[in-house]
Amino acid sequence: NVVRKPSLREKIFDSSIPPMHVTAQEYAEMLNQLKKRAFSRRNIPMHTVIDCEFGGGDFTPKGMMSLPAPMGFGNFGDLDLIRRSFAALGRQLKAIGIDWIHSPVVDVNVNRSNPEIYIRSYGENAKIVTDCARATVLGLNDSKVIGCLKHYPGRGGAARGEGARDDAFL
Repeated sequence: NVVRKPSLREKIFDSSIPPMHVTAQEYAEMLNQLKKRAFSRRNIPMHTVIDCEFGGGDFTPKGMMSLPAPMGFGNFGDLDLIRRSFAALGRQLKAIGIDWIHSPVVDVNVNRSNPEIYIRSYGENAKIVTDCARATVLGLNDSKVIGCLKHYPGRGGAARGEGARDDAFL
């Protein structure tokens, strides 16, 4: 692990270079600088998007709340708790400067041996997944963060991980 400040001019992608590890405050400072720059040059607001699920195994930056995995929320079944939890998470994301999140996962976990989706899904029942995903998006919306459902047509039935054929669930 490398601890270093992000560079505003950093454009290199090389999988051999470890990712930056910064606090939520450092990340917010960087995003604020980028947003000011973007707006000062073209008067166009910059919106930031993150692909993170919080609780589904993704890295959670220091200073950010950690949530239970979606499967835990789905098994518990408290839609109001899901909404309030994601509203709180959305407030943290907004404070950092993130406007949009690629989350929640709406795959129905129809294959128990699926190595990729597993606890990232709200469950094995389409109604439970739908209800929990709706509560998640409503909670994010409460804090003015856009939620984006993923994955289509779905990976919940795949028997392999990343790169499995999309029709593997048929």
